[in-house]
Amino acid sequence: MKWLKAVYGFLCRAEEAAAMACLLSATIILCAGALCRIMGFPLAMISEIALCLFAWCVFLGADAAYRKNKLVYVELVIDGVGPKWKRILYGINYSLIFVFLVFFTMQSWHVVVFSWVRKWASIPTLSYGWVALSIPVGCALMLITTAIQFHAYVIKGEHKVSETESLLMEDEFETEEKKHVCSE
Repeated sequence: MKWLKAVYGFLCRAEEAAAMACLLSATIILCAGALCRIMGFPLAMISEIALCLFAWCVFLGADAAYRKNKLVYVELVIDGVGPKWKRILYGINYSLIFVFLVFFTMQSWHVVVFSWVRKWASIPTLSYGWVALSIPVGCALMLITTAIQFHAYVIKGEHKVSETESLLMEDEFETEEKKHVCSE
């Protein structure tokens, strides 16, 4: 089991690094393309390469954010109920997410297959399927994250700390620390 956690940890770090690299590369490529256009040498392939990198950045980054509980959810509803109801709401939520991701992954494979024969206008040797492939890969990674979070928050009943709760806990800790320092 430890080796599986190590492999998953490596996968998570690689995924985050790839998402950051794709975003940085797309930004640099678009800036370089703008400079080339200003200098009178427009490159048609720049926007297509940036599109491909950005698609991968979106889906890999979505899983990284999802894994760290940084995606938006309605804290008022979830944080306002007891532990038993939280587990029930998380169970419903993660089940719906899982079904949606399975459906989306299966349907996106059809898009990949049909897009694989489509070639880029400015780069005819490169298939448009590379852009479409980001969808099922990203959704499959989110399926893994969903299964892990379902196990942690629904089956094991671990406490999921929201962004607001973590900020409030930090404020309380700082207040207690200041009281302790002042009393000495």
